[in-house]
Amino acid sequence: RRAWPRKAIFLLLPSLVASILDPTEEEKRLVWKYPDCSHLATQGYKRVDWPRVREDLHLYQYPNNMHIISEVLDNLTGNSAAYDEEARICLLGVPAIFYYLTRYTYETADRDAAGLLTDEMLRKTTLQYSVLENYVSSFHPGIVNTANWSFTDTDVMGLRKEILKSYQQLHAKVPAAETK
Repeated sequence: RRAWPRKAIFLLLPSLVASILDPTEEEKRLVWKYPDCSHLATQGYKRVDWPRVREDLHLYQYPNNMHIISEVLDNLTGNSAAYDEEARICLLGVPAIFYYLTRYTYETADRDAAGLLTDEMLRKTTLQYSVLENYVSSFHPGIVNTANWSFTDTDVMGLRKEILKSYQQLHAKVPAAETK
């Protein structure tokens, strides 16, 4: 397994969650016209090539796409302003990265003998999910599906339900096998 920059992400998440994305009128127009960020194909960006990332997310299905997620995260380390700036450039790129990061963290996290997430890993997963939710909750319903970034609104809701179920299991101390 590749070592993820989790420590850096974990430290950045509180300020990222607190940040507010305030798009300009032009940015709002581009979201509706190009939710797939195809308008960026002819522009060179230093941090992330979002059209290539989107294409690669379709070429490499989860979990085989985690090298793409890692590459983007490596390019965006520093502070929450980097995430917000990239979300201004390509609205669904950052949520796509956090969807897969959260899913991967949730699915590969250490679990106790009963199959439950540890409290620490559940908090970490929830914090990552809250960043995803911070972005997608402000979208018009269906924009995630329309943009086709290889995940759907249903996928996001399913991940949310899994995390909430893990909270219920942990606090009730019900083995994971009994709540499926």
